[in-house]
Amino acid sequence: LCQKLMDMCTPNQLQLVLDKACGSLVRISLNMHGARAVQKLIDAVRNTPYVPRLVGALESSVVALTKDANGNHVVQRCLEALPCDAHAFIFRAVAAEVID
Repeated sequence: LCQKLMDMCTPNQLQLVLDKACGSLVRISLNMHGARAVQKLIDAVRNTPYVPRLVGALESSVVALTKDANGNHVVQRCLEALPCDAHAFIFRAVAAEVID
């Protein structure tokens, strides 16, 4: 149901979803059903001014997400769906982990 709602949201409704969900996006992404909903949210947000907000909610946990079976799908969707200039947060986090 949540995934279907993402397809129907207006820009204002997407903003409301982000207002409510941003603080929990990482936790939601670690759940099988939650990861699917977050992937749908990424698809819905990709051509909106809300991309930086979505990135901000995920960027501190990129490495943890990549190590989780469900979270990894969320990171992959970011790389597939978000504009190229929004990918840097993933590359920075992974590079920092390799250096450490």
